[in-house]
Amino acid sequence: MARPTGVTIIAILCFATTGFGVVSGIRLISTSGVGTAFLSGKYQQSNAGAVNLTGLSAAAISITVIFAALYAVAGWGLLKLRSWGRILTIVLLVIGVAFELLQWTLSLRFTPSSFLEIAVTLLLYGITIRYLVKTGVKAAFPSS
Repeated sequence: MARPTGVTIIAILCFATTGFGVVSGIRLISTSGVGTAFLSGKYQQSNAGAVNLTGLSAAAISITVIFAALYAVAGWGLLKLRSWGRILTIVLLVIGVAFELLQWTLSLRFTPSSFLEIAVTLLLYGITIRYLVKTGVKAAFPSS
């Protein structure tokens, strides 16, 4: 069976998300001082009671890199019509929905534009998940 056009579009969007994650990771490294701290050998634990912002930046960078890699793998799996690629994409989208809802819940300054942004994002995630679980699309992925 031929690859559905929607699957190809979703795979391309996965690769675009990967590119965005790489750029975001590079930006985090260049602006957070983590790279400088590691290169200069000054990365050490701070006082026990103090907040270690370098550690938080390193965690944010790690999460960004991990998710960028996962989106790349998901896009590859979709292009190759692997069922694990479809499932990984659905899992990543569900995680995205959870983070959007968390962002909305913890938002300190709620504006109509932020509500619209989150609502559109959730709608797009929902449409994509619904598309990937449709019987016709599911049939394009051989169960292996």
